[in-house]
Amino acid sequence: MIFLHGRDSTAIELASELFESQDSGGRTLLKSFPSLRWVFPTAGVRHAVRFGCEISQWFDMWSVENPGERTELQAAGLRESVESTIDLIQQETRNVPAERILLAGISQGCAVAIHSLLGTDHPLAGFIGLCGWLPFGDDIEMINTSGLAPTERLGQVRALVKSSPPSTAATPTQASLNTPIFLSHSRNDEMAPVQNRERLGIRLSMLGMSVEWHCYVEGGHWLNEPQGVEDMVAFINRYLGD
Repeated sequence: MIFLHGRDSTAIELASELFESQDSGGRTLLKSFPSLRWVFPTAGVRHAVRFGCEISQWFDMWSVENPGERTELQAAGLRESVESTIDLIQQETRNVPAERILLAGISQGCAVAIHSLLGTDHPLAGFIGLCGWLPFGDDIEMINTSGLAPTERLGQVRALVKSSPPSTAATPTQASLNTPIFLSHSRNDEMAPVQNRERLGIRLSMLGMSVEWHCYVEGGHWLNEPQGVEDMVAFINRYLGD
């Protein structure tokens, strides 16, 4: 499991909070999956234009509520973080088959992880996105209505992050499009509106991906407990179980 933390957080903070989350029987994720290897990369410190300071973030952005605002701030950092995440996936495949690797992210980490999934041709076991959204979502929605074949649209989506003309993008394989998706969000998330998750799910579905949606009344900007934990465990068992 490769799991990317959110903005203004760290790998240590994410791991600590994630491993404290419990299902209705009091079981943590570590107890549910004692042999699973967890990998928590850490974002670099980048300048936040809106706040005028340095914070831990995968890429700079103006508004979490409206991630389509001032997308020019996002491009460079997003491209760099996606490339490093794809490199990490490649490194992990030296020891574990790609079909046994799950990619996950929360909040801004979900945003990077989903573009990393779309940018790799490895057939991963699955994707888990918590409290997430899709950078360049409006552009991707236009690509989805272009009438092109799914892999051709995926090539254009990759070009958005790589900042290269869509016409020069190589046609990718179906591997990433065949990856099952798990999306979780809570209605009382005051940081990232649940509507962002809905748009993310719709746009991934339009690409031809299989999306499992979960929306909870409570949970804030985090994983709902205990039902959200149980749903996530069920998803992992379905696609990574023996």
